[in-house]
Amino acid sequence: MTTYPGCSRGSSHHPTGCIPRKQPLPRGHRLRLLFISVWVLITVTACGPSADPSARLAPPANERPNVLLILVDDLGWSDLGAFGGEISTPNLDELAFAGLRLTDFNTAPTCSPTRAMLLSGVDNHLSGLGNMAEELGPNQKGKPGYEGFLNDRVVSVARLLSDAGYRTMMAGKWHLGHSVELGPESRGFKDTFVLPGGGNHFNDNRAIYIGG
Repeated sequence: MTTYPGCSRGSSHHPTGCIPRKQPLPRGHRLRLLFISVWVLITVTACGPSADPSARLAPPANERPNVLLILVDDLGWSDLGAFGGEISTPNLDELAFAGLRLTDFNTAPTCSPTRAMLLSGVDNHLSGLGNMAEELGPNQKGKPGYEGFLNDRVVSVARLLSDAGYRTMMAGKWHLGHSVELGPESRGFKDTFVLPGGGNHFNDNRAIYIGG
């Protein structure tokens, strides 16, 4: 005759003939069950509705982020410490880890086309910098997409930020149009200190100009 724990011998011939006594859980199982119960309680409490519905809808104060864009010529993606480089770049690493790090991108082998894509968000041929202005070939000059400056068919990120209420500033190399009329002030930057050329900024001191 088969017996079942918790049943008397007379009723143990069938498991439905009695209600077995509950066996105490091992200590490890009890601790695990307690942990799961507490975790579920905390999760439900955290996800529960707020007493004040408006508190869930109100945006946090100063929710608009500051935007800092640093463009460096001849710097590889993996040269910075934040992206696995061996060069010590603690300040840039701190900015990277505190901000948003992107892993997918499209670039060009020269500076002007890269700058055009970065500021406009579109292909450099669409923004007028199919090639550097100084390197335009006879078969490129005068063709759409090879204007040699950031054309008016695209909108710069500086213009979008300015229209959204940001104060926009730029310092350094521009190389997206050599004249003042094609400078960063015409593309949404309010305050500037600009080196408009590509490589030599010192032959003509007038090429270094301040805007804003």
